[in-house]
Amino acid sequence: MKRIKLDENFPPVTVDIFRDRKIDASSVYEQQLNGAEDDKIYRVYVEEKRTLITFDLDFANIIRYPSDKTPGIIIARNKSKLNLSGITLLCKRLALLIEKEDLADKLFIVEETRVRIRKPDE
Repeated sequence: MKRIKLDENFPPVTVDIFRDRKIDASSVYEQQLNGAEDDKIYRVYVEEKRTLITFDLDFANIIRYPSDKTPGIIIARNKSKLNLSGITLLCKRLALLIEKEDLADKLFIVEETRVRIRKPDE
């Protein structure tokens, strides 16, 4: 079973979108980590062996947050309005990606019209 952690920019209700698809999902809200420093979030999701899903571009810094030492990082780059219905649609799209991709050691940048994947050897 794939394991993910939703960062604080995802409303707590969105975790159920992933759980409904049999993805082991948790959120920083469930652990009272909202507002925590990025370094702490990085340590927690790596220790828990979960792929992080976030809007935070800081996690795209492969020097500070190397994806090749993680269960994966997915950064959502959604330029449309980030209201609940937009985020819900994004989560459904992300769930499909998670179901079909090997996430470990990779950095995914998910945009509205494409997905870029940085693999460990790049």
